[in-house]
Amino acid sequence: MIKEPSVDYYRENFQHIIDFVFDLNQDLLHENEKQFYHNDYCMKHDAQCLLVRLLSRKGPVFRSDTLSYEEISDISSAASELERYDFVSINDRQAILEILTLLRKDELCQWGNLPKSLRKADLLLAAQQQSPEGWLTELEQQFAWYTLRCTEIFNLYKLCFFGNAHQDLNEFILHDLDIIRYENYSIDESFRYFQQRSLIDEYVHYYECAQLLEETLAQDTDAMLNLSTALPDTDGPALVRKVSRIQYTIARQLERLAQRLVRTYEEKKNTANLFVNWRTIDLALLLKTIKHIPLTDLLSILQHLLADLCHRRSGFPDLINFLPNGGYQLVEVKAPGDRLQKNQQYWMAFFSTHSIPHFLLQVEWQV
Repeated sequence: MIKEPSVDYYRENFQHIIDFVFDLNQDLLHENEKQFYHNDYCMKHDAQCLLVRLLSRKGPVFRSDTLSYEEISDISSAASELERYDFVSINDRQAILEILTLLRKDELCQWGNLPKSLRKADLLLAAQQQSPEGWLTELEQQFAWYTLRCTEIFNLYKLCFFGNAHQDLNEFILHDLDIIRYENYSIDESFRYFQQRSLIDEYVHYYECAQLLEETLAQDTDAMLNLSTALPDTDGPALVRKVSRIQYTIARQLERLAQRLVRTYEEKKNTANLFVNWRTIDLALLLKTIKHIPLTDLLSILQHLLADLCHRRSGFPDLINFLPNGGYQLVEVKAPGDRLQKNQQYWMAFFSTHSIPHFLLQVEWQV
């Protein structure tokens, strides 16, 4: 017969994790991480429950009118206690983008006075262009919003407990239902997963990079190379293997991109195209361009150019400087007494707006 867990089983599991980690790793924790532990035990039952409920949901911002739990008698009072102990902030106006995302489509239309025909993505863009003060004042009259301030610390506790960033409080469910039992044995400091604080920090850094991997693989070579160099430099055998797997994945993706470019170049070479001068473009130049110029920059420039080819085809900088250590610069060269034309000024303003590296090289004659 399946055992019915207690109504606040998740709070008990949370405290089991922080008790275990604090007792075994107290010497490795920073002061704010120790305070996280002490503050939890200073709070009342409702606040403890609400904290775990929020940490278990997708955040970091939550609407008060979407929170309702039978074991928490007063959400507002519990949230105030969480704020007092610095676990959350209430009605944080810096979280405007997250707040807008939480609004329903009809709420965006009503409070932003926006047309109902727009899609929600377009409504969000339109809402962001408006002054946030009026929005926020009106929202505060409808509901409160809570912003978690302790997610990273709890993630560190889970890392020290499980030894990885994949497992979480859900691991306890089968045990709580008495479906599975775990071996009961004691662990002292000599058998803990991390013996040095530096190794904890390296693992945290590694998992941050691992989270970015999928997103980075869909971007340009610069993003992949930057992620590769950002990986932790470690001597820990287990972490070395994890880092090597990410490096291998990045290398394979870079190899695939290069192969795809080569195939496309060979297929299209010398095919008539008003936008391509085949006499000045070779494969080596294309590969260097892909290596040095982020795909986001290339797309921004090409989309801007094609939006009004008639007026934007002139005024582009004279040179591209491929930097030895990666990166690039667009260079406009001016002789003595020469000034930027209007179309050149337009491109320079575009580059500044989109953070595209560029500069004006003013040549001076020397006698």
